[in-house]
Amino acid sequence: MTRAFALLRRSAQLGSGSACVNLGLGYRSGLGGKVDVGLARNWLGLASEQGHAVAQAALSTRA
Repeated sequence: MTRAFALLRRSAQLGSGSACVNLGLGYRSGLGGKVDVGLARNWLGLASEQGHAVAQAALSTRA
């Protein structure tokens, strides 16, 4: 895991919806490590609950 990805994960853990979206998309595409669809859905779901349209669209397409 890259340092940038680790920092993004920490921001998401602290409640940043934008970080949750980016982390979810990263896990979905394998950016920063292996593809993990379960973690992608988890982070995108958290962002979706905060009203992030990008997360909602990502969840409706393939994550």
